[in-house]
Amino acid sequence: MKTLISLFAAATLFISGSVFAHGDGHGHGKIISVQKAKTVAYMVAKKMSFKDTGLKIGKLDKSWGSVDKNSFKLTEKTEQGYIVSATNQTTKETLVFTISNSGALVDVQNKINFEAKHGHSH
Repeated sequence: MKTLISLFAAATLFISGSVFAHGDGHGHGKIISVQKAKTVAYMVAKKMSFKDTGLKIGKLDKSWGSVDKNSFKLTEKTEQGYIVSATNQTTKETLVFTISNSGALVDVQNKINFEAKHGHSH
């Protein structure tokens, strides 16, 4: 009987864990807000100031960890997502963050490299 109760409890936890991991259950294609895109870029910059996340740009200068959240601005809204930029006043470097409509980081580039690939300046 104890084994049956343990199996039932484990199955219940597994199922509820899957539901919570999935979110609201109907979020496929849900587009995040501009504010959420800016928050994603801000959090990525903070993380990359102390850790190389495997992106081509590598680990950022540690001063990116203290760039003000209000420095992150929406530069462009595209069909695929958001382009958010921020300038680090300490290093005078501007980074461009590409965030998908679902809130995933797509890429981070230096503004100069981004403009060369993107075809126009922001």
